[in-house]
Amino acid sequence: MRTIAVVLALLGSVLSARADIGPKPRMYAGGMDARGDMAGLEIEMTSEEVDVTIEATGEERHEKLVVDAVFQMTNAGEAVEIEEGFPVGPWPNMRDFRVEVDGKAVDFELVNLGRLGGEKRRGGGADEPGDYWYVWKANYAAKSPCRHVVHYEVDLHHRMYTGVETSYVLHTGAPWKNPIGKAVVRLRTKNMPASHVFAVSPTRGLSREGDVWTWTFENLEPTAADDIRIGYDSDHSWEAEVEELVSPAEQYLGAKFRMCARRLEAASRNGRTTMTDEELAHACGALKAAVAGAVISAEGVQVQAFPSDKYPTTSARWAEFLLETYPAVVELAEAHPKSAEAAQVLEAWTPLARALSEGTLGTGKDKVKISARLPGGQKAAFDEALKRASALLKPK
Repeated sequence: MRTIAVVLALLGSVLSARADIGPKPRMYAGGMDARGDMAGLEIEMTSEEVDVTIEATGEERHEKLVVDAVFQMTNAGEAVEIEEGFPVGPWPNMRDFRVEVDGKAVDFELVNLGRLGGEKRRGGGADEPGDYWYVWKANYAAKSPCRHVVHYEVDLHHRMYTGVETSYVLHTGAPWKNPIGKAVVRLRTKNMPASHVFAVSPTRGLSREGDVWTWTFENLEPTAADDIRIGYDSDHSWEAEVEELVSPAEQYLGAKFRMCARRLEAASRNGRTTMTDEELAHACGALKAAVAGAVISAEGVQVQAFPSDKYPTTSARWAEFLLETYPAVVELAEAHPKSAEAAQVLEAWTPLARALSEGTLGTGKDKVKISARLPGGQKAAFDEALKRASALLKPK
């Protein structure tokens, strides 16, 4: 089965995110994205350079994420020793972790800080998710630079799906003093064609040259919106997936959903923010077809559901689809302000998005509801997209 989420959402196999080094993780773990610069900390991340490689291992549905990162740090204050950390995730599945400070290997330990979803947990057995970090002590001379080098690998082992999402998180670097001066992240594949990379985000700062994607940020105050997200398929190219979906998308609503995902990826996977005329026509056609059966009335919006189809579509799937896709629909209209087709798509989709937000979207007897377990960032992105759409749709 192949499943890749729309614009890197929650379908398929989602592997834990890896991230920048952060200061004092026992104090700040689980909240680095919300706290900003740490009070009293005089150390800044002057620059970082990260190489991310998705490497096929030769075993079916088993790749690994290989990361090599160099962090140039600068201490603007007095000499200090602090604890630093590198987040592993809910499972201790990072391998071959190494850290050097100014050319010398540093001893580290793996600790479970025990916070997951706001609930404190201690211990954390093999079947209990936790909040794992590698931690070590770093000495900073007064008013001096300091160079950190980090290497690690993560198994991307997936059995049920060929579609995989993984990521590199930048926002855990936020607590350092001042913005990150310059951040460069490069993505490559090894033993797997680059055409198997379906989706990359964000598009801000993104370029592609040959088979290498590069994000470049300057004076970055990283938030979750800046985190690097990657979707790929271990077995199939993007082009092959699109070709195979053409016929099913003429018959099944669920296949139309998947075609929307593929078509929306056309520009970003090529390191662009805008589509070619042909790509835009295909994307708008797929997006219009997916919502063509919606019935809008004073009571709300009704959409169709086909739970027993080859590509099942339920009320829950409608919620996922709209939450995942609507922000991309708004971005499409923003990226192509002169396109009448993109404007028509936004006009067709916005009543459904509003109905979902207001609780008036249904599939016959069932209401389409937003899950309480939805990540807060996804709901925030959806709400923000609705606000931007309102501005775009105002009469000019």
